[in-house]
Amino acid sequence: MLHEFYAIRIQALDGYDKIMNEVFTTERFPRRIRVHHTGKKGDNPHYHLLICTDYKNQALRAELKKYFKLSKGNKHLSIKTWDGNIKAVAYLFHEGTEPDLIKGFTDEELKTAREINRQVKETIKKNAPAQIVQDCTDYFIGDPSLRCTRRSIFEYIFKRLDENGDWLPNKFQFDRWYVRIMCNVLDGDRKKQWIESMYDDWYSY
Repeated sequence: MLHEFYAIRIQALDGYDKIMNEVFTTERFPRRIRVHHTGKKGDNPHYHLLICTDYKNQALRAELKKYFKLSKGNKHLSIKTWDGNIKAVAYLFHEGTEPDLIKGFTDEELKTAREINRQVKETIKKNAPAQIVQDCTDYFIGDPSLRCTRRSIFEYIFKRLDENGDWLPNKFQFDRWYVRIMCNVLDGDRKKQWIESMYDDWYSY
């Protein structure tokens, strides 16, 4: 029998936990995993499920709507085709909550998913704007022989983000980082002169 793979998102409404424990634990879902998330601000409780089933997309949608009826729309119930990629399993761990309703996933698969999630979080943290500003500041302060200029900061940031495979900043984003880094690195008369030159650049017409 051919099986389909889906990624499902269900809003965490009253009674839905019990319903999911009944609906998704039948033989029609031989491979399944679920996790509870609350969103970035903690005010959007919902469940993510990855499943393997013999239901076709429309049949699955119709079946789930029989049980999850307290709301409507994609925020309430979303069903997307899943290609079986382990990265989707890794995503389940990104809020730090442990999955349940697990069947058909090996300990090795879950270990791999956790490691992928850890690496993604490390990359995100490493490439966060505040972290880049701090690291760039430390780079120039740590070696007085380096000349801290718009170009040298530009080259540092672009090299770092390019090597990490992350998105590169646009001019507006870079200018914000550049101003903060220069203020961090310069001191005394050098900082005073630089601030005066920035004022002239911005407001002298």
